[in-house]
Amino acid sequence: MQFISIISALFLLAGSHAWVGDGKGNWVANNNWYTWKKLENGGNLKVHEACTIRNRNDYVFENSEPCWYWTNAQGGKFKGHCTRRKSDREILVGCY
Repeated sequence: MQFISIISALFLLAGSHAWVGDGKGNWVANNNWYTWKKLENGGNLKVHEACTIRNRNDYVFENSEPCWYWTNAQGGKFKGHCTRRKSDREILVGCY
């Protein structure tokens, strides 16, 4: 398990992979936001990487969908749930 943790930390530091296993069976994303598409009102749909579906070009926003993302290079991570929120003209699908 230590070997997996060291490899995961190296990938995290290098920023080379969007998703890394945490050694406990969870896939953890980087703390990145992406503009998914432009909205008709001139705003954007923005999606946090933790709320994307790994290895697919899709996202989730159900409150019951768990999500994890790295908070620092020491292996700290945040666990939340994917939720859709509105902010001015934008829709944010984030891990809160």
